[in-house]
Amino acid sequence: KYSRLGFIGLMELLDEHESKVRPHEKTHQKAVDDRLDLTKALSSNLSSIFVCYSDRQRKVEKIFNKFILSQSPLIDIEDDDQVRHKLWRLDDPEMIKDINESVQDQNLFIADGHHRYKVACEYRNLRLNRKNSPTGKEAYNFVMTYFTNIDSKDLQIFPMHRIVKRFPEDITFLEEYFRMDKVKNKEDLLILLAKAGKNEHAFGLYTLNGITLLRLKNKMLIDEHVKTGSKDYKSLDATILKSFVFDKLEIQSDEIIYTKDIDDVISMVKSKDADAGFVMNPVKIPQLKAIALNDEKMPPKTTYFYPKVLSGLTVYKMD
Repeated sequence: KYSRLGFIGLMELLDEHESKVRPHEKTHQKAVDDRLDLTKALSSNLSSIFVCYSDRQRKVEKIFNKFILSQSPLIDIEDDDQVRHKLWRLDDPEMIKDINESVQDQNLFIADGHHRYKVACEYRNLRLNRKNSPTGKEAYNFVMTYFTNIDSKDLQIFPMHRIVKRFPEDITFLEEYFRMDKVKNKEDLLILLAKAGKNEHAFGLYTLNGITLLRLKNKMLIDEHVKTGSKDYKSLDATILKSFVFDKLEIQSDEIIYTKDIDDVISMVKSKDADAGFVMNPVKIPQLKAIALNDEKMPPKTTYFYPKVLSGLTVYKMD
């Protein structure tokens, strides 16, 4: 069990050259347009953007823990995944000032809500273009945001596994790039994968012929086969899987199903709804920070921060 502490507040939306917000995922315009229509209709944020700040001294947690011990939560509910959500209202001006100063002028890494963030920026620009002499303090210049500490041990990133409907039965072609070891079961795979992931690029492969642990033979191969991106981008397991396997088989992103649940991988392969599934290690926090600070974008569905912040728990009405 673990308990993640964060706070919900308003984050100012700034022009790109001024902003300290660091995304790490690409957005899709169709999804942005759909959400923008909803925001126009409601003039409200129904879900928070989920961002991370750095606070190695745990200053904000200490402020909150002191406050929480003396107060009952305003909301205390359990969701369908048995995750308990507690919400307190904080209105002490001095505490709010201390919290604000702790995160002000920091890089803020988007964990979840890349589309919501882009929608908020586009909505702000639309409203600014319609207003004469805006002050910069209008409600649409801010977006409802959940902030948590990227240095907290309770910040959980789950891996996103890949399920592939079309994959060759003969996998010997992988021997050119990977060490391949047969594995007995799911439990053994997860242990071996975590161990290999400390120093190597590795993933598990599920097919009807069994389970195989794949480990990249030589890191020198990376620069030969991954032609774009920084060293940080090239070193992502998701990049290596895409470059060494999916690209060579001409498997497109829309042919891949993403899941955080390894049992989905197993069941789809067993039922023959998919030819193969790749089990991944989670992205490490330093990798996420490096990619975001490079202004690069990870391959699709590379991170899954858990648990999510409940939609509708708080609402920000702009009009």
